[in-house]
Amino acid sequence: MTSFTESRKDGPERANIGKAVSFFDIDKTLVRGFSILPFAEFLVDKDCFDPACLELMKEDFEAYNNKKLNYEDFAITIVDHYSEGLKGILQSDVILAGNKFLPIYESKLFEYSKKLVEIMRNHGETIVVSGSPLEAFLPLAKLLNIDKVYLLEAEVENGRYTGRTKINMALYKEKIKIIDRIKGEGFNRGASFAFGDSIHDVPLLSSVTNGFVVGKDPELLREAKKNNWTVVDDKDILREVEKKIEQIKTSN
Repeated sequence: MTSFTESRKDGPERANIGKAVSFFDIDKTLVRGFSILPFAEFLVDKDCFDPACLELMKEDFEAYNNKKLNYEDFAITIVDHYSEGLKGILQSDVILAGNKFLPIYESKLFEYSKKLVEIMRNHGETIVVSGSPLEAFLPLAKLLNIDKVYLLEAEVENGRYTGRTKINMALYKEKIKIIDRIKGEGFNRGASFAFGDSIHDVPLLSSVTNGFVVGKDPELLREAKKNNWTVVDDKDILREVEKKIEQIKTSN
C-alpha cells in the first residue's frame, strides 16, 4: 500500500460529514484499456523486462479472450508472468521507466477522469484498488493527487525483483481484504462512493452506498440493477456524481 496523504490539500469545499471515501478501479474506469500489457511492452523497450515473458502474457490475454481461461486463472497467470518478466531487474530502473511511461498513461485517461478525482478529493479520501502495476501507476497517482493506492506488486529483495508476485490486487479475495481493512478503520458508508467497470469491482461497489458503474459489462449491469447502483456514461458521470454529493450535503 502506498499513501499520498502528505501531498494533498484539504480544500474548503470538503463536505463536513465525517470521513467519506471514494474507491476507484483504474483500467476501463479511469483509463482506457488494460495497463499491464502496454507497461510490460514499454519495459521491454527499456531493457527492463524479459521479452519471452511478454509473449507469455500475450498468450494469456488471447486465452482469456477466447474463453480458454476463466478470469481467476487469467488474473493469476498473467500477473505471475509479469512478475517473472521482472526477475533480476533493479526496482529503481522500473520506477524510472514508470516515470517515462506517464505521458502514455495520461493520454489514455477518460475525459472525465481528472475532474472526477478532483471532485471526489474535495468530498473525501480517494483510494485506488486495482490490479494495475504499482510502478506504472504511481506517477499518474501523484499527478491526480490520489490519497492511497493498493496495486499489483512484484516481490523485491535487495533492490531487485525476485520473479515472484507479492500482491495480486486483480484477485477478488485481495480486494475483499483491502476493503475489510479500510472498513475496520471506519468511514461514512452513506457518504462514500465507488467507481468500477466490471463484475470484479463488486467488492468496491458493495462497500459503499453510492456505487457508480461505468461501461457495459452485462454481469455488472445486472448487479447494478439489483443493488440500485448508478449506471453512467462518459457524458453524464460528472453531473450525476455532483448531484449525488449535493443530496448528501442536503441530508446532513
